[in-house]
Amino acid sequence: MKEKMSIAVIIPVYNMKNRLRQCVESLIRQTIDNYKIYLIDDGSTDGSGQICDELQSEFDSKVVVLHKVNGGVSDARNFGIVNSESDLITFVDPDDYVSKFYLENLYVALTSAEADIACCRFVEQPEYENLKIEEATLDLKEIDKYSSDEALKILLYQRGIDFAVWGKLFRRELFENIKFPIGKRYEDVPVTLRLFAKSNCVVIYDSQDYIYWQRTEGMMNSSFNDTKLDIVEMMEDMLVFIKVERPQLIRAAKCRYFAGLSNVYFQIPKDHEAKKKIWRILKSIRKEVSCNKEASHKVRLGALLSYLGSQPMEVIYACLKKDS
Repeated sequence: MKEKMSIAVIIPVYNMKNRLRQCVESLIRQTIDNYKIYLIDDGSTDGSGQICDELQSEFDSKVVVLHKVNGGVSDARNFGIVNSESDLITFVDPDDYVSKFYLENLYVALTSAEADIACCRFVEQPEYENLKIEEATLDLKEIDKYSSDEALKILLYQRGIDFAVWGKLFRRELFENIKFPIGKRYEDVPVTLRLFAKSNCVVIYDSQDYIYWQRTEGMMNSSFNDTKLDIVEMMEDMLVFIKVERPQLIRAAKCRYFAGLSNVYFQIPKDHEAKKKIWRILKSIRKEVSCNKEASHKVRLGALLSYLGSQPMEVIYACLKKDS
């Protein structure tokens, strides 16, 4: 009988003491046992590091704790990849949690199709609401199998999966020469893009096995921070990568480029110098995006609304966001 491949669950931890235990306990109750949880304490100052040690004491056979100086999410994930031992890798954020079939379903999906990457769906957990999720084992008939190009197209057109590395299971060898960019937000974009491009086969299924905790402060977007402009760099990197490596997908990449830049554009203060630059970019690609019948209705609508001008577009966007 073939031995099961091992899984490393990498969790970067920084000042998340109130959410960490729920996250780890959801992983402890998994229905398979060929995995270890790697808690990467990234120099926490709120006692999260101590909670990591307590969890290791409680669940010694499953939890490995690694303490390091603060370097950010990317640095913590890179550290976890290098210092973990496994055939497969998945990522979980410390304020999220998973269904008890999260690992089993990802593993079955990946191995049954001999895929390089398996992806599940996710559901958002509002901060002050109780969420009941359906937990069930995966029906093999529900697995959709894609080539690298097909999967990239789904990713770029945002058809149910996005650049987040959580909610996915990867073969370790894919990470050779691929690292998370240090000191940047939206660090998942270049990594997931390259992992998908490097894969031969990607499988996707509809089970919502990953629960993403939606913070109230994140939903409000009350203040703009210049680090949000990192998305521009990440989207430009994406566009260049696709032009060179997958030119047949450039139309899909431009739609994702438009969507990513539109999202940050509406958050930028009126007097910020970046606002004009991004508006020029949006104008330069809006015709191609609005005419692309494969793009989502939302993205095409955004491109069409831009013809009304920046101010009317912002007013309509604000109204649509308020009603959604």
